[in-house]
Amino acid sequence: TNEKEIEKIKIKYNLSGQIVIGFVGSVFPYHGVDTLIKSFRAVIEKVHNCKLLIVGDGEILSSLKKLSEELNLGDTVSFIGNIPASEVFNYIGLMDICVMPDSNWYGSPVKIFEYGFMGKPIIAPDYSPLRDVMVNGKDGILIMPCEEALSHAILRLIENESLRISLGKHFQQKVISEHTWIKMAEKVLSSIYLNQQNDLSV
Repeated sequence: TNEKEIEKIKIKYNLSGQIVIGFVGSVFPYHGVDTLIKSFRAVIEKVHNCKLLIVGDGEILSSLKKLSEELNLGDTVSFIGNIPASEVFNYIGLMDICVMPDSNWYGSPVKIFEYGFMGKPIIAPDYSPLRDVMVNGKDGILIMPCEEALSHAILRLIENESLRISLGKHFQQKVISEHTWIKMAEKVLSSIYLNQQNDLSV
C-alpha cells in the first residue's frame, strides 16, 4: 500500500477520524450490498463517526445509490465505482472493518483473501466455502446474511478494537501461510504427486 495515496483518499472522501466500514468487489445482487446499506442505517444511529465505502461497480449500482438516498444516509455512504487493480489495496488499507455481506453459496471469493492479506477484520456469510477457510470468532465473524445480524456484527467490531486486531492478525497469518497463490500451487502439485505415487503403487 501507499500511505500517501491512502491519505489522499481519506481527504477526498472526508474519512479522517471516522471508522470506515468497506466493501470491495463487483456489485451484483448476490453480494448483498443492499443489505449492507440497510444495516448501516442501524449502525450510524448508534455510532455517528463512521462511514461506509462501496468500492466497485456492477449492474445494481444505480439502485444502491437510490436506496442510500431513500434511507437519508447522505454523505455517510460513498460509492467509489471502478478503480484500477493497482489501487485496490490502498482502499482496503484505509478500512477498519471489511464486509462481504453475502455471496453465492458455492463461491470462495477472492476478496476475502484480499481483506485477509491486509490484516483487516472481516464479516462474511456463514456458508460452507467460507467455513472451509475461516473459523468463526477466530479468523472473522461469520453470520447469516440479514440486516440484523450484519448491523450487530459491525457494532460489535466497532466497540471492540482488540477483537478487530486479533481477528485481522489471525486470518492474515493464515492467508500468508496457507492461501497465497504460491501456497495453493504447492498444494495442487503435492496432490498431483501423491496421486501419481498411489497410481504407481497399485
